[in-house]
Amino acid sequence: ESAAETFENDDVRNGNSFEMVVQDDIGVMIGDEGKIRHCLANLLGNAFKFTKNGQVVFDVRLKSEVGTPSKVLFTVTDTGIGFDAAKADELFEIFAQADNSSSRQFGGSGLGLAITRRLARLMGGDIEVESRPGEGSTFRLSIPVNALTGGPKYSAVGKGGQVSELVAGNATDQAKQLALVIDDNEAALDLMRR
Repeated sequence: ESAAETFENDDVRNGNSFEMVVQDDIGVMIGDEGKIRHCLANLLGNAFKFTKNGQVVFDVRLKSEVGTPSKVLFTVTDTGIGFDAAKADELFEIFAQADNSSSRQFGGSGLGLAITRRLARLMGGDIEVESRPGEGSTFRLSIPVNALTGGPKYSAVGKGGQVSELVAGNATDQAKQLALVIDDNEAALDLMRR
């Protein structure tokens, strides 16, 4: 809801209708609220930017499959300009857009979707897209219900090339929680390591 509130005025400004559908019994998700909000802001922002006098639908539901951890599926569908499905992978590359003319017409750096995919994967999820020129786009962001367990391993390189291995751990296991510290002060880094 807080991610959608940011764009409530955009639906009026661009002449779009906006609908948000949230599954009733979706439950609780454990994860990084800031990263998830950032991903959703990118997806919703693009939907409104590339849609005029159309419709944007934001759907949130639980996705459970046998043998895999449950995920929350965030789907953003629009009736905007769309793009050629063959260029879908290019959208997730840094500074790339499906069509150079769209960056001239609509603006943007081409970083939003690349960042969204990287954040999703850091949380153990991913993003998929379907689109057709002139018919709109559907982006599906899936994030594990517990985005802190079983996550990927990360390496951090400190001054002097020291490498520390970090593991995203369970929220209840303090020893394995992940923290990213960026600082050019060696004393601050040493304090955080300890």
